[in-house]
Amino acid sequence: SPDGSRVLSGGNDRNLCLWATETGEGLHEWSQAAPVGAVAFSPDGRHIVAGTMAAPICIYDAQTLEPNHTLHIPQPYEGMDIRGATGLSSSQRSTLLSLGANL
Repeated sequence: SPDGSRVLSGGNDRNLCLWATETGEGLHEWSQAAPVGAVAFSPDGRHIVAGTMAAPICIYDAQTLEPNHTLHIPQPYEGMDIRGATGLSSSQRSTLLSLGANL
C-alpha cells in the first residue's frame, strides 16, 4: 500500500491476500474467478486492482474490500462473426468458438 502498512498478494490458487506489514498477519483473503496474474494498490491507496488472464480485471475498495468495478477486456476473437466463413476445418471452427467467436 502507498503508506507501507499493508501488502497484497495473489497467485495461481485464485486467492488474493491482504497482509499487515508490521506483524505479517493475514488481514483478509478472498477468491477471484481465475488465477491472479497481477495485483496493485492505486497510488492514493483507495483501491485494489486484481488482474487475471482469463477473467475481467476487478477493482476493489481498499477499506471494505468490496468490488467497485469490473473491467472487461475483450479477447482477440470475442464477438467475431464466423457465419459463412469458408475454408475452416471443424477443429479451427471449434477453436474460434471457444475463443469467443459467434456463429
